[in-house]
Amino acid sequence: MLNSTYLRAALLALGGSILFTVMAAIVRHLGDSVHFTIQVFFRNLFVFVFMLPWALTHWRTAFQPRRPWLHVGRAGAGWVSQLCWYWALVLIPVAEVTALGFTAPLFATVLAVPLLGERLRFRRTAALLIGFVGTVITLRPGFGEFGLGQTIALINAAIVSGGLIAMKALTRDDSPETIVTLNALLLVPFSGALAAYFWTTPTLEQFLWLAVLGISATVGHVMNTHAYKMADATALMPIDFLRLIFAVAIGAWAFDDQPDIWTFVGGGLIFGASVYIARREARLSRAREQKDGAG
Repeated sequence: MLNSTYLRAALLALGGSILFTVMAAIVRHLGDSVHFTIQVFFRNLFVFVFMLPWALTHWRTAFQPRRPWLHVGRAGAGWVSQLCWYWALVLIPVAEVTALGFTAPLFATVLAVPLLGERLRFRRTAALLIGFVGTVITLRPGFGEFGLGQTIALINAAIVSGGLIAMKALTRDDSPETIVTLNALLLVPFSGALAAYFWTTPTLEQFLWLAVLGISATVGHVMNTHAYKMADATALMPIDFLRLIFAVAIGAWAFDDQPDIWTFVGGGLIFGASVYIARREARLSRAREQKDGAG
């Protein structure tokens, strides 16, 4: 029987995955008419506006975080990540951006070597190589279609890898609502300054789409943050793979995107390697904790 806490976390993660796919579809839909920097600004503005009623009634919690500088660092990385993600969605299909996004845990493993002094042993090295092969397959054998969109999507994945670690650390001290509210508050001025350079006033229809984008971002991030606070990331990662299925479906329906078999094969290899690394790290972490406890 499934643990009730895990089941709730899984449902929240599933809802977040669906809403993130909706966000991606809206970004792609508006890509030719609303500059992606303007979309990033409105996304953060609407998130803050939607969270403001909660923030005003819980102002002590919302605006007095326990680790403020970690919030600032995560917001800065999140802003660059948003710009990369939105830009990539304008250039290449939603499914391809999603598949390449699964490389984030692989980047986290590589970055842990110089930043945390960790060692790459045989099994993690093998998993990284498999993930690399999956990335090459997703980008097409021979790099025949490797271009700016794919490059930006990979840069986004590298930045996201650090953001995920920061989010998990923040959930230990602050509520998901606090994390989402402060993130949006910090990002509104940064994203607004850049959007001003490319500014064109949205039409009423575009404004409504941007509002839906903001609602999807707000609810999706709150659901996702709650999910990762309730359950380990390793337990929820398989659910995240459903984003590729959702992305393929909505891309085919709304934009006539026709991803070939390489997107599924490459995305599957990337995801499988990421799950293996995450689960192995969780087992090693538990073993170290038991050893320390015994000592």
